[in-house]
Order: sequence, then C-alpha cells, then structure tokens
Amino acid sequence: MKNSGVVSRERAAWEICALACCIAINAAHAQTVTEVPRSRSYVAAGVFEENGQLHFERAPQPAVETLGNWHVMGSPVGELIGLGRRAGDGGTEVRVLNRAGTQVGTAAIPRGRVGVVTDRGVIALEEALHGPARSHDVLFYSLSGMLLRQASEPTLRIVKWSAAKNGSLVTVNDEPNTDRKTIVVYAPDGQPAWRYARGGSAYPDVLVTPDNQRLVIVEQDVWASTAQLTVLAPGNQVLQTQPLPNVYRLVASDSSDKIAAVGQHVAALLDARTGKLLWRQDKDIDLVLPGGLQFDPTGQRLLIVAANRDRSAGVSRLNLWTLDAADGAAQRAELGKGPLDEAPQVLGISTVPTGEQQIVLHDRLINVAPGALQAQ
Repeated sequence: MKNSGVVSRERAAWEICALACCIAINAAHAQTVTEVPRSRSYVAAGVFEENGQLHFERAPQPAVETLGNWHVMGSPVGELIGLGRRAGDGGTEVRVLNRAGTQVGTAAIPRGRVGVVTDRGVIALEEALHGPARSHDVLFYSLSGMLLRQASEPTLRIVKWSAAKNGSLVTVNDEPNTDRKTIVVYAPDGQPAWRYARGGSAYPDVLVTPDNQRLVIVEQDVWASTAQLTVLAPGNQVLQTQPLPNVYRLVASDSSDKIAAVGQHVAALLDARTGKLLWRQDKDIDLVLPGGLQFDPTGQRLLIVAANRDRSAGVSRLNLWTLDAADGAAQRAELGKGPLDEAPQVLGISTVPTGEQQIVLHDRLINVAPGALQAQ
C-alpha cells in the first residue's frame, strides 16, 4: 500500500507537470494568423486594396473608393492616406483621405517631385535621379492645397530624410567640398525648427521628438559594432551621450518624454528630458521590421515586431516583443515563420476589443492573445 501511495503521488505530480506543459505550449502558440486573399493587400491598418478598389474597414458604413487611375502614395506615415495620379502638366494630383474613406485634403505637386502625406499636410521633395542625394528644395502644402513655404538651400544636398505624422521633416545633408553633415528639421509649416552641423564621413540617423524639443543623433561604428547616441536640447546643448551596440531603429513617445533605441542585440530606453539611460536590455532581437518599433497608445510599453533569421534552417521567424517602459521587463510571442529574407512592412499594431494585440502586414493579420507573451 505504501508503494501504491508513492506511485499515485508520483503519477499525480507527473500529470500536473504534463498539464502545465500543455498550458504553456498552448499559451506559446495562442496566436492566430489570418492570410488575406492574394488579390488583397493592406496599405494601412483597416484599409486594404483589392480589385482596383480601396476598402475602409473603420468606416461607420462600408466605404469603398474606386481607384481608377489613382494610386496609393506609399505607406502612410500617420492616419491619413494619400492618393496620387499624373496631372496634365506632368505633375501629380493628390487627394488625402482619412481612415473612414472621407476626403480631407488635396494638393497639386509640380513635375519632378515626390509627395509625402502627413497628418498636417503634403510635403514635396525633389526626385533623386542619380543616387540617394537630391537637391535641398522642399515644398510644404496645407491639407487645403495651399503652398505654405518653399525651403531651398542650394549649398546642401539631402541624403537622408524622414517625415513624421505630425508634419515635421528631418533632413540629413551633405555640404559640398566639406566633410560636414548638416541636419535641418522643418516644422509642419515648412519653417526651420532645428539646425545642427558636425564633421565626419558617415550620415547619422536622426530623430526629433514630436514637441521639437529634443534632437537625437545616432552615429554608427560598423567595424566596432557600436553606436553613439546623443540627445540635444534647444540651442544644440548636449544633454547626454550614450554608448550602445549598433542601433538601427529610433522612436519617441507621443508625449515626447521617452526615446527608444533598438538594434540587433539591444533595446534601450532614455528619458528625453534629461537624456539619461533609464534601462538597457541585451536581447537577440535581430531585424526590426520597417514600422515595427512603436510605443503603445499609453506610452507604458515598447512594442517591437522583429524577424529572427535562422540561416541554417532557411527561415525567418517573426516575433512580437513587449517591454515595460518602467523597468524594461521583456515578454515575447512567436508570430510564425516565412522566407529567410522576409522583412514586411508593419502597417499597424493595436489592441482589438477582444484584448488581443493585432499586427497588420500587407498580406496577413496576426492576433496575439495576452497568454502568448512569455517572459524573456
């Protein structure tokens, strides 16, 4: 009887362990991937193109826009979506729609320009015809189509640029016959909001906080696999310089109080007010997907959608990382796998009414249940 009791207890313990393992396995795979038809392609969260029509899922009533000779102008940088078509003079007509399919703006871009729609207006840059550099001649339009300002600097050439959803534009420029790199940041109305120059052969990565009160500059040392991150206050006052492993994605919180920097093997959070490092997590994140770094709407968590490339298996495994903004505590969920070199654009990360995190790619929707996130 004694041995029978021991066996029973051992069996009960084994069954409890097995049940726990099953729960863990189920939780780890508690994600749903919805492949969309091949004829359909998402251009933004809640908006997809199919059979020559643009469908708006967020509209109070089903909304459909027939495109005809209009085309979607790249991936949206904010909530508004730009449609463009060739005008009779060789320029581009632009229509601006919100996520419900309602037209909220128009513009006419001259020939030889590339248009970018933000939530505040339309920015038109010179085309880059021979290499990455382009003339520093930028047009800023309101959503009503009025030209607000033409920003022209003949002595500079734009090599890197990025537009923000609030309408600001960051440019990194060459100065001919010098080794200087000049950073010029424009406000939504085209007025210069920041200017900073420094020497060196490399072109830094640059971020400006939404309130235009902090400029973040990252300079990479490819050979040493390190980066130097500098936070500047108005007047180009250096607040802090932080040494980090290579960093290739930056994002600021909507409240402008936090700055996140993420690289292949690191995620770091800085206090934007002081430039001080709040925490650093050394994780095998690998490749952060375009659009795959953002704060949640509350600013309390950092969200990262990344591809972990397994070259021996010839696959790329997608992951969702969430890191607590307070202490960097990390959780991760697997999102499935794809071709080795797959690096799709992340068009949206949001919490759906069921409590799941939904990640929108152009060809699939991935819903991640809270239980799928495992501490790392």
